[in-house]
Amino acid sequence: MSWSQVSDRRWERPTNGMEGYFTVAGSFSASLMEGRHHYTIFSRVSVDLPFASHAEATEALCHAWQQLRYEQPMIATTVEGMTKVYEVPDEAALNQWLEATFIVSPAADAGALMRIMKPIQQATLYYLPESSEIVFRCHHALMDGVGTLMLWHSFLSILASPQDAPSFGDEPARLAPTLEAILNHPEPPKPELAAQGAKLVQECVHAMPGVGPVNRVGTVAAGPVQTRELLFPERTSAALVEACKAQGFSVSAAVHAAYIRTVVAHADPAGPLSGGNANRYVTVNSVNLRPKLPEPFSTSQYAASLYYTPWSFVIDNIPDSFVDTARIVDHDYKTLFDADVNADNLEISGSLTRALRDIVQTPEFLAQPVARDALFSSLGIMERYVQRSYGTDGQKIAVKDVNIGVDVILGISMLFAYTFRDTLRLGYSFNEAYEDPETIQSHLEEMQKILVEELVA
Repeated sequence: MSWSQVSDRRWERPTNGMEGYFTVAGSFSASLMEGRHHYTIFSRVSVDLPFASHAEATEALCHAWQQLRYEQPMIATTVEGMTKVYEVPDEAALNQWLEATFIVSPAADAGALMRIMKPIQQATLYYLPESSEIVFRCHHALMDGVGTLMLWHSFLSILASPQDAPSFGDEPARLAPTLEAILNHPEPPKPELAAQGAKLVQECVHAMPGVGPVNRVGTVAAGPVQTRELLFPERTSAALVEACKAQGFSVSAAVHAAYIRTVVAHADPAGPLSGGNANRYVTVNSVNLRPKLPEPFSTSQYAASLYYTPWSFVIDNIPDSFVDTARIVDHDYKTLFDADVNADNLEISGSLTRALRDIVQTPEFLAQPVARDALFSSLGIMERYVQRSYGTDGQKIAVKDVNIGVDVILGISMLFAYTFRDTLRLGYSFNEAYEDPETIQSHLEEMQKILVEELVA
């Protein structure tokens, strides 16, 4: 699955399993919902920029966006069928790309932009002068959450240290290979590992849906999307970190456990359940595989890539205890890709994602009830990927805030957890036609209450 040059300016490679899954899901939702791609990434940074005017800022941002394309050409790729495509631009094509993908928006802020934005064909950058925010959107088939944060680092670094306009032509050498190619996994995969990957997907699909809250997905058409946020006070955030250390589990595991407890407390008694088990929790966890990769693929140089894997997580009998639930979650986090415990899981991941791509296209899968709880994704400490400032005094770019969400079109909301500037933050991406904003806000507040009462009070 390597890139091949098919003409003077055109390069192609097949999508892998994960890229293919998001391509299938995005194309399916687009065919039903006026071009809207499921799980389109929406990420915002709130910044203080060192420019004298909005016009000067616009020029600098556009120049940095062009430089970012040269350094990370994946942001200008498209997908045709199940093939990724990159074309080296001439001057006219480059200008056309900039006009389509760099947008100065009159929206009051990122929240207002989210309500008026249109479907995109390629990764797109928005500058919002009124709120001094920059927004990045892309299809999930291009990159993942951690990659998005790394891309902010690359972009802001370029913005802080501008260079002369690049000469395009050699950038295809920097097109991202597939995860399997980097890890030197055999092609085709070993039959026994391919069988294991397919079995894991089938078992997860058959176990879903587990316990879930009230959700109208599957009964109404998709509506507006939003990401509702909750920020913990800095002192509370610090206390939670220390309490989790004392308990021996991660903050991510604690937040996930608090969500599970909230789901159980607000379970829909009339909701669909696989096997009728009202005390089974079934989800798919997102695992960042960049730490498993060699440089430069583990770094921000290859931010525009899909280097993670999903993996099923099931609790057949949810404990009554929050701490016990957190320990179960934490054990899974720590052992899933521990080579001493699960030596083959890394290699199985490629077959698993191919099986996922294939099964979601079957009539049997499409006829299944949609899971009503959110997928949980912990992005950890944001400063591992995005600095609080860039540049030097007098020309410093201050990053005041950063967040990330996705467009939920087909159902299955997403719950993100991360810290930035020593503050724990929760972000819940959902569709307003399926779930009520007031209900989501109350669930986030209940999670906060559980964490404080169980670990700090």
